[in-house]
Amino acid sequence: MPAIKLIVADGCSIYYAGLQARLMAYPEIESIAHSTDGDHLMQCLAQQAADVVMMESGMTVSGADACLMVQQLYPQVGKIICTSHTGLRRVEAALQAGTRGYLHKDTEATEARIVACIKTVHEGGTSFGKLCTPLVMACLRGQKPQLFSCIQLQILNLLAQGKNSVEIGLQLCKSRHTIDDYRQDMLDKTNTNNTAELIRWASENEYLL
Repeated sequence: MPAIKLIVADGCSIYYAGLQARLMAYPEIESIAHSTDGDHLMQCLAQQAADVVMMESGMTVSGADACLMVQQLYPQVGKIICTSHTGLRRVEAALQAGTRGYLHKDTEATEARIVACIKTVHEGGTSFGKLCTPLVMACLRGQKPQLFSCIQLQILNLLAQGKNSVEIGLQLCKSRHTIDDYRQDMLDKTNTNNTAELIRWASENEYLL
């Protein structure tokens, strides 16, 4: 069976070099080109046939826009986004552009996961990482994913108002440690590292009142 011809579109040359080195252990996948932005990606596709394109959404031309261009001109090519950005609107735009694979680069893009995703998409299937799956399912249903409980939403909005765990605990009749536990769970669900990142994520995905 011929090797799957892969083009990687990612602005980070160091990341691509590491990925290419890892993929050398898989003769069933052939990395044929590296593109740094959407325009260059289209040039690569015009010059050589590819089976799958894996894109980073933070390119000069965003991954979703690049996906749309690929979908319009090369609909037979499988499209994967591997990115650090997992906001609801980004995922929705990628799905609308024909993306069949979506992985969070920092937490889900292990060697085995990338290889499995490439193979699945090449075979016509879909492959979404654990962090993206709730967003994908919500987009398909036309709904916002219900990631948080009612009390977590209360805490989230109070955090956005600048209140700390002690102040929130007093307002909600909970201990500071309980508030911290809820906050940590929200950080884990959104793959954010601190309160500022959590609030920014919540704002981008319209969870703040």
